[in-house]
Amino acid sequence: MLCWNVYYGDVNAREIKVFNIFNHWSFYEACLKAKRKFKDDKDGFSKEVRGWLHYYFWSKCEWEIILDHWPNGEWSDLRTSMKVGEMLDMYRAAGKKCDSWRINDKVLDRDVTLEVFPEWFQYRQRKIDVAEQVENNWEIFIDYLWDHRNELKARK
Repeated sequence: MLCWNVYYGDVNAREIKVFNIFNHWSFYEACLKAKRKFKDDKDGFSKEVRGWLHYYFWSKCEWEIILDHWPNGEWSDLRTSMKVGEMLDMYRAAGKKCDSWRINDKVLDRDVTLEVFPEWFQYRQRKIDVAEQVENNWEIFIDYLWDHRNELKARK
């Protein structure tokens, strides 16, 4: 039996689960049709399967999850001490307009040292879908599917 597992969010159970994409009836049938249509053409087969992968799994909320850093929260090891002037210079170098640093509406002197957590170190949550999970290993996936295409058989 073909197997390619991905993560998805089960909204009813309110948890992240593992799902074999070949258990998706319509996607499986599309792969079967691609096998019949492109018997000896791996490139054509690959393009067809990618199209169906996008059709069924790309950018659909039921197939999306949010990736987050663990442990959640601040990365205390990335904190550093910097002078206000250094921070202002870095913001300007990054093309941001920043003439002063304020705390509670008080403008800080350039020589004041602060413990900072620079925004360029902050992680961002990332939304990914099943299609992106598969495409991260597309060549391996398509080689696997091509090599095992004879296992694609009509389901009853």
